[in-house]
Amino acid sequence: MAQYQIYDVKKPRYVRVNTLKPDVEIAMFELGKENEVLKDDLIPDLLVLPPGTDLRNHPLVTDGSVFMQGKASSMVAAALGPNQDGRLLMHVLHLETKQYILLLL
Repeated sequence: MAQYQIYDVKKPRYVRVNTLKPDVEIAMFELGKENEVLKDDLIPDLLVLPPGTDLRNHPLVTDGSVFMQGKASSMVAAALGPNQDGRLLMHVLHLETKQYILLLL
């Protein structure tokens, strides 16, 4: 059996803001009470938190205002590039609760 070296790479926790609920600044303020929060450089509604941040029971997560989503998954909507007049409806499967979340971008 082959042995593989596992590197200790710590990835940041990405959090996507459900823009149908609070805006990004409100989400940053609320999450910033307990964590260091930054905006992502490429995706306007994606927030970056320290690696290992546990948000599973945070009120913004439980009420659907934000959800944990990897940056690669968030790039899909950004790549489609909806303009100001157009709308993009994105269905997201929230794996932990097995619920669909509808996002209007």
